[in-house]
Amino acid sequence: MKNINDRLLGLDELGGLTNLGMKREALRKARRMLKSRDMTGDDFNRALNAILTLADKCKPWTPVIEVAYARLQRRDKQAVRRWMLYFYCSSRNHEAASKFIPLRFAGEFDIAELAFTCETWLELKRMDEMDNLARRLSRAFKVAKHPSMLTHLAGYLGEYYARKGLWNKAVELWEFVQQDNIHCQNAVESIVEIHVAGALLAIKRGFELAQKFNRDFDPKMETTLPGNDKKIQQQAEKKFLKLQNALGKLLPEKRRRELGLDV
Repeated sequence: MKNINDRLLGLDELGGLTNLGMKREALRKARRMLKSRDMTGDDFNRALNAILTLADKCKPWTPVIEVAYARLQRRDKQAVRRWMLYFYCSSRNHEAASKFIPLRFAGEFDIAELAFTCETWLELKRMDEMDNLARRLSRAFKVAKHPSMLTHLAGYLGEYYARKGLWNKAVELWEFVQQDNIHCQNAVESIVEIHVAGALLAIKRGFELAQKFNRDFDPKMETTLPGNDKKIQQQAEKKFLKLQNALGKLLPEKRRRELGLDV
């Protein structure tokens, strides 16, 4: 009975330290808990909650957490699965996070898990998986009640639409996200990227038209001084190239590929 009471007191202590923002004390206790031979699934969950809440960086915690996870019984591993998903996403290790994505989304934490799952598949560029989640994501966005979660879901749905070429829908969602003070910068940057992408497409079309005019050029049909028509197209191509180079600096090649551009 004493051991059980000691454990309950320890768990309450960690939760209290975490809620009070006592970073050093909470993280020290979380580390001890993860290294304990008597660690349970509940211990693991509480320790990860403290780490995700208070640690400046999650990635340095990876070795101790993976060793602790390996020691858990199979039943406990199932119970802590979502915390591993949260941890690996926060550590930017989305390949590892993908191994903890649920087969079905149900229960109290389904929307949070859906959000982290979308982040994982988008980072891994698994648009096939995102296609499967799109309808569920759209429904979740409509029913989510917590403002922060609503913002996250809108951002992920906007990114999905952007990569599918549905840029107007993406901008509409990001205009909603930009009302959030934390996510405003990312949302505005995303909107700007869409407009830059549109400008690059317009320039690409301009190149194609200039080349077409040159191919179809007939000296007999020239409407300006001899040679001027061709010179006009050459000047246009130089201007297009200058604009393309300037805009390319605002939209790196990696991002252009994500948005489906080949320019």
